[in-house]
Amino acid sequence: MNSLNKNTMTNIFKTVDNRIQLTQLWESFATKEVIALDDLNLTMQTRVRGTDDDVVDEYSAALEAGAVFPPIDVFCVNEEGGQELYLVDGFHRSAAYKDLLFVTTEARVFHGLSKDEARLYAHFA
Repeated sequence: MNSLNKNTMTNIFKTVDNRIQLTQLWESFATKEVIALDDLNLTMQTRVRGTDDDVVDEYSAALEAGAVFPPIDVFCVNEEGGQELYLVDGFHRSAAYKDLLFVTTEARVFHGLSKDEARLYAHFA
């Protein structure tokens, strides 16, 4: 799949009038995969809001009680030297999984998109 260029993104915002339609567009780039939590790149500043330790503790307790959460959202971005998996939605969930020593988790992995598109997606997450 081709990455969405700046003109395409501009046109999307001119024609897309709500989050549901934008989400449907993003979905066309996603596949459901099991990924290793240690493979996630958390260094890119895609988070619009910070991580709240109380929420992480709440999620950890819920997981211990048997709760199942939706997959996290990850952008697979081609870069020099390989691919990077950037977490764009699910920071609290991934922190809770790591607190409980999970090794893998289910993720919606968005292929063929850029770091800029990852930041944009995070804005809507």
